[in-house]
Amino acid sequence: MSKTISVSQITWRKLKDLIKEEEAKDFDDLINILLERAQQVQKSMFGVDASSKVTFTQEDHEEMTKDTHGT
Repeated sequence: MSKTISVSQITWRKLKDLIKEEEAKDFDDLINILLERAQQVQKSMFGVDASSKVTFTQEDHEEMTKDTHGT
């Protein structure tokens, strides 16, 4: 089931440009690409391992560090 969202004209133009840059099929695909990227742990969190080709989601990071956070 699809939903309609409202964005400003400026945001719409930016999203339209990003579709080409990200090679997304449509707005839905683009939004999913951006959401997946936002959920990944930032490379700056890896210190000396920042150049590693390994990618982790926020859930991966939380699982690996849960003992150090007292949970």
